[in-house]
Amino acid sequence: MKQIVQFFGLTLTVLFMVACSTNSFKVDGVAEGFDEGDTLLVIRGDKPEPLDTIIVKDNKFEWQGEADSVVFYVIAAPKANSSVVFFGEPGTVKIRLSADGNSEISGTKSNEALQEMNKLNAEFQKKVDVLMPKFSEDVDEEQQKALYEEYNKLVEEMQANVAELAKKNLDNELGFVLMSTIAYGDDFSTDELKELISKMPQEYQDRQAMKDILKMINDRFPAEEGDQIPNFSMQSPEDTEIFILDEVKKNKVTVLDFWASWCGPCRDEMPAMKKMLADYQEAGFGIVGISIDGNKEDWINCIKTLELTWPQMSDLKGGASPIAQSFGARFIPFTVVVDQQGKILKKGLRGEELAAFIGEQLK
Repeated sequence: MKQIVQFFGLTLTVLFMVACSTNSFKVDGVAEGFDEGDTLLVIRGDKPEPLDTIIVKDNKFEWQGEADSVVFYVIAAPKANSSVVFFGEPGTVKIRLSADGNSEISGTKSNEALQEMNKLNAEFQKKVDVLMPKFSEDVDEEQQKALYEEYNKLVEEMQANVAELAKKNLDNELGFVLMSTIAYGDDFSTDELKELISKMPQEYQDRQAMKDILKMINDRFPAEEGDQIPNFSMQSPEDTEIFILDEVKKNKVTVLDFWASWCGPCRDEMPAMKKMLADYQEAGFGIVGISIDGNKEDWINCIKTLELTWPQMSDLKGGASPIAQSFGARFIPFTVVVDQQGKILKKGLRGEELAAFIGEQLK
């Protein structure tokens, strides 16, 4: 769940830089809760060292920069351990930097949109912060299931809000950043993605990120319940090519288990997967692990540590894997149940629900 929260937190440390004409921008700031003479740091997102320092005077601060590329900047207040992120784009960026962390940005189109994103994120985080402590309480299985359902509902609500925000801001940098991120999930259909990208300024469409998304769209295949999966292939840990239908035809029912070595919940569910295999293997059940790792060594070491005995495959492309994207495996663990011919029977089941569904299929 940590990965989900981090994603929707949109800390915006990922940079989206493109060439553009050089234009200056100005930061006009108000400092709340700071002392006269306090030092602020200006950090450009693509450079680890501070770019400049600003001194607070009369509860205000100013700074000027050159928007020679589209990049995020951070103004950090080390003394108060607070910061604010903004787009460096032509115009005057207005910032209210608060020592308590409740800062605001405005002044330019992209930064107005980013502030709206920040509000959405803050509302989401408040709800998550209320819910999370309940997971550590002494609750029974039914209560825990209800908590997971409540959490998933919050995530789905946030997903929908972010998707709508992206659609509203296709003409500015925030929309470009959001589209560059969520296009790899299942928020939009292939046709919707193509239509949304076509509505973006030509400058945005010409950026490599959008070209990569269009290529990804062309590489996708239908993978909804009832669809027949294609005979895609990936590499095994031993560097041999595995074709998925060769594995699927060995069993009456097969679970395609999307996971990764860095995913705690994935690792936690492996004992249940082992038990399910032991319970139903003789009846015709099998598992194929599809990792969305990016590091081969981590992937192989995890397989050994967890003592996973079923076939494993990966393209080692992480979340950019066109296979994972085709199935909509945005959050992991994620399962897809297929029959002996590769027809998708069910998607997204976990735990007892997955085991019960497998049992029903093998009666």
